[in-house]
Formats: sequence, structure tokens, C-alpha cells
Amino acid sequence: MPVKCVTVECIPTLIQLRRPVHAVYCAAMQRFGLGVDEEMVKRAYTHGFKTTQMKYPSFGVGPDGALKYYKDWWRVSVFETLNAPGMPATGWSGDEFDLFFQHVFSEFGSVTTW
Repeated sequence: MPVKCVTVECIPTLIQLRRPVHAVYCAAMQRFGLGVDEEMVKRAYTHGFKTTQMKYPSFGVGPDGALKYYKDWWRVSVFETLNAPGMPATGWSGDEFDLFFQHVFSEFGSVTTW
């Protein structure tokens, strides 16, 4: 079977973040009114990332085409992070989650993060 997709982890070998991923998430959560600290978010991010990677390996690009776009994969990962054990309930509607996700996603598209 020919290889159709190869993913490469390039952080922190080729690309560096100015702040750890969990710190970016934590700042966003605090901005949106969640009472969290960096250690709590670090554990939640690890849980969310691993859970999403198990559900949708290779960032959702698989033989079954589970997720069409990588942004969908990150949306699931952020959702799993927010709902990780030990995290406070957000009580957000779908629209409120979308606003939060867009904020976090745009942070990683910003030169201030890289």
C-alpha cells in the first residue's frame, strides 16, 4: 500500500513557540472568564491532544477521511481540552465555544506566538 500522508512533528526541533502551548491556552481561557492556572491547563491540554490523536490519528487525515480539514482536528482537540478531567465547566453555547476556538486558533496563526 503506498504512503498517502506523512506527518512530521517539527516543534521544538525546527520551529519554536514564544510560550508553551498550554500557556497560550491558559491566557485565552482566562480572557474568556475561566478560573484556571497553567498547571491545570497543561494537564488538560495533554489529555485533549492525546484523546484527539487517538480518535483521529495523523491529525484526522486517514483512510476513512474522518475529518476534512486540519482545523476541524484542532477544534476537537480544543473541545477535549476544555472538557478534560479537572477543568471547570464552561457552560458555553456552541457559538461561545466557536468564539473561543477562533481566538485560540488565530493565536497560533499570529507572529506573536511563534
